[in-house]
Amino acid sequence: MQKDYYYKMNEHESNDNWRFKARKDIIIWLIKKQFNNNKDLALLDVGSWTWYFLEHLMQAWYKNISGFDSSKDSIILCKNKWIHIEFWSLPKVDLYKKYDCITCLDVIEHVDQDKESIKNIINVLKDDGTAIFTVPAYKFLWWHHDEINHHKKRYVRHEFKKLIESAWWKIKYISYFNFFLFPIALLFKYINKKNDTVDSKVSWFLNKIFYSIFRSEFWFIKQWFRFPFWVSIIACVGKK
Repeated sequence: MQKDYYYKMNEHESNDNWRFKARKDIIIWLIKKQFNNNKDLALLDVGSWTWYFLEHLMQAWYKNISGFDSSKDSIILCKNKWIHIEFWSLPKVDLYKKYDCITCLDVIEHVDQDKESIKNIINVLKDDGTAIFTVPAYKFLWWHHDEINHHKKRYVRHEFKKLIESAWWKIKYISYFNFFLFPIALLFKYINKKNDTVDSKVSWFLNKIFYSIFRSEFWFIKQWFRFPFWVSIIACVGKK
């Protein structure tokens, strides 16, 4: 990822950008649901990026949180918030601890060895643990955003499902998400081919509207409703 864009995204997260804020709310709710709001979980965030998600896990009173990233900039940004993460790079996950819950949010699309990375992540998940993945969807949505983020690919649901199952994971839930804002994302893609408008700063009013629309998907995911298509994929998986 380009360094200036990396810090730009950190600024967006600091300002509670609608996309990061809504995704954070949905993921933390999923963690609470899977573990009956147990705050003593051993949590690992794979590809921590900035401090945003880890800090909100702490604010939700989770006590045993670890993270790693392959970027020194990520480590610096987290350190500035008094959050310690390790330097590590997929596909290698040579950790000596097992975790109840692993989050891997918009990470797998960055690595060439996606299958190997997923298999190695399973080795540090407890037998009764749960991992939550998100990845971008659909090759036809590929645009400037993917280039500057150094994405390797986008997925379709059946392809990502097969990738997970090849690592002997059991899929508890898999769906497309960020469904309702798809028309806006598609419009931005074709109007602003060289600008990362989807993550660019918007007015507080639009930010609030986009956040409310995206977060509303929580009520569908709560019922394990599976959206049929669109912007991203979310998967909740385990060993059994």
